[in-house]
Amino acid sequence: MAAEILSLFWSGMSQFLFPILLIFLLTFAILGKTKILGENTQVLAWVSVAIAIIFVAVPFARNIVNQLVPFLAVMAVIFLIFMILYGFILQGDVKIEGGLKTFFLIVILASLAVAILAATGYWDNLVNFVNTQTGIVVNVFIVIVLAIVVFVVVRPAAK
Repeated sequence: MAAEILSLFWSGMSQFLFPILLIFLLTFAILGKTKILGENTQVLAWVSVAIAIIFVAVPFARNIVNQLVPFLAVMAVIFLIFMILYGFILQGDVKIEGGLKTFFLIVILASLAVAILAATGYWDNLVNFVNTQTGIVVNVFIVIVLAIVVFVVVRPAAK
């Protein structure tokens, strides 16, 4: 009996309370940092509460965040372990610069894109599209365009 009550309690927490807290805190922090609505914390809090309640009322958005949070936690742990090991190797200061910074940025953005596509259900559509005959031609074109964009963005600026 107690296990069922605890299970219902945690189910409600993970479906309602945790997402509303996450969205409220993120919205409040972003509004406070950007000062879009000024510096009045009461206004920021009320706007953040309204956005969080609207967010929780939309099941599609709530489900996406519920699926992305575990991914975020795993990526944060992997990055933390890497930073600890990197710090041991360098004996102190850990600074990610140059090519390593670009590599991490590409890996993080690609992982996030895959996680968002998987959470929204579009990943299967993308895989099916890639496996078709016409999809291969289109994908080669997309890869070439993306390679050009990455080259233009990453190359050092001319002085």
